[in-house]
Amino acid sequence: KTILINKKDNSIKQYPSIRSAAKDINATHGSLIYCMENNLLFKNTYLIIKLIKIKYATAQYSYLYNVKSRQV
Repeated sequence: KTILINKKDNSIKQYPSIRSAAKDINATHGSLIYCMENNLLFKNTYLIIKLIKIKYATAQYSYLYNVKSRQV
């Protein structure tokens, strides 16, 4: 997902891809990527944020303890 924040009127728009965001503001996706990677405002107006999914695996361990009573 891509989020465009308009700094002039503080509006926020969410898009499914960077290409659809670029199409909406009449820009190329390459120019949006450049501004996003270099932390620049596009046309001194738009802040571009790209959301990515992070997959992670959690390991679940089950510990079995054999407790034997000791007789002394």
